[in-house]
Amino acid sequence: MATQDTTNSSVTKPTSQESDLNPTQKPSVQYGLSIAIGVITILLLASTYYLGIFHY
Repeated sequence: MATQDTTNSSVTKPTSQESDLNPTQKPSVQYGLSIAIGVITILLLASTYYLGIFHY
């Protein structure tokens, strides 16, 4: 009787970038990125208001 090796296609191996990061570090990176985007947005809105490009 011959046996066949079957592979489970639902099991995925993490990429090298995912395996390098500690799982607890991923939310902190996302949190820092969202804070940076928020600060940049506020600065852009404030500068355009100050320069008179947009009037609110």
